[in-house]
Amino acid sequence: MRTFSVISVLIACIICVVCASKTVEVVALTESLCPNCIDFINSDFKEVVNADEVFDRLNVKFLSWGNAYTETTSEELCPSRTPGKYDVNVRKCWNERCNRKAKPELFAECFNKSFETKITCQHGENEGIGNRIETCAVQMTLNKTIDSMSRVGAEFILCFSGEHKGQKDYAAECAKKAGIDYDQLNDCVNSFKGWNFLREEAVATNDYGVHPGVPYILVNGSEPPEGKSLLKVVCGLLDQQDLLAGCKKHIAIDEHKRNLSA
Repeated sequence: MRTFSVISVLIACIICVVCASKTVEVVALTESLCPNCIDFINSDFKEVVNADEVFDRLNVKFLSWGNAYTETTSEELCPSRTPGKYDVNVRKCWNERCNRKAKPELFAECFNKSFETKITCQHGENEGIGNRIETCAVQMTLNKTIDSMSRVGAEFILCFSGEHKGQKDYAAECAKKAGIDYDQLNDCVNSFKGWNFLREEAVATNDYGVHPGVPYILVNGSEPPEGKSLLKVVCGLLDQQDLLAGCKKHIAIDEHKRNLSA
């Protein structure tokens, strides 16, 4: 009888550990000067980051390549008739064909050594700088244990991309606010390291195929239902028997709003 009790306790402990460690994967494809991305960061993203206990249960892939693409010349890829001028059809073709499954010579053309000189961003050259700033801030502070955006990186994004709308002149202020060494951030942005981070994010972005636009959000591999907040979707996927404080507060606010409108 005692042996059975010990085994029962061990099983219960294992179950508790599994429940407590349950995480939700959130993928966010964004870009620094995109108005819709800025709105997302100032609303859904901010709500999730600030919800008590919730952000720590997320595995966040925050990729700042967005709708950018590199100019290619091979007919097997997506050569633009107006290089440097953003073309949504070229971008979608590039998303589809420039991926890890491409032939080595085509992969090299999409993500080559002159990567930094052939990028076309949706909102111009300043967006390219903003994307590198975001990428360096997120990648430099990555939670490498779970390969996820850290809270430090999230705080930088809320400041730089949300509050200051991706304007490069606010990078130092937001680095200080988030607790990032600005000299290291600046060195990253203006060095091969930053370009390499951005290249990795470009490849990772295309792992998700052709996206309709940005922000493009996936939660556990699926797009959230239209009109449903990111926090509500995330909370619905976490343990319902032991809701986190941020989820409980969100439910209480929702119920209060429903009562007021009833």
